[in-house]
Amino acid sequence: MDTTTTQVFRPLDSGGGRNRVTELRCNFCGSDRCEERRIEYLYSHQGEHLLVPNTPAEVCLNCGMAYYDAAVLEEIERRFFAIRNKSEEPDRYINMPEKSFVG
Repeated sequence: MDTTTTQVFRPLDSGGGRNRVTELRCNFCGSDRCEERRIEYLYSHQGEHLLVPNTPAEVCLNCGMAYYDAAVLEEIERRFFAIRNKSEEPDRYINMPEKSFVG
């Protein structure tokens, strides 16, 4: 499988741990100010979800674009299907409200 970095938009987290600023250039806004962070990632597959707190990412300090290493995303997907197939247990279950957007 491809081991390149995959980009997925997620807004900046509201505090999380801050680490070193990296030299990654943001493909979205062109900024060269990115920082290693641990943020929440929401994995979705056919209407089922897995919330993954503390996910490592490179986050653009200008626009908030988050970049995830392919190996991290593959591990999240593996865990999702292991939990779905009941070969692993999640840390916990949470309730999440749903509200449709009506313009």
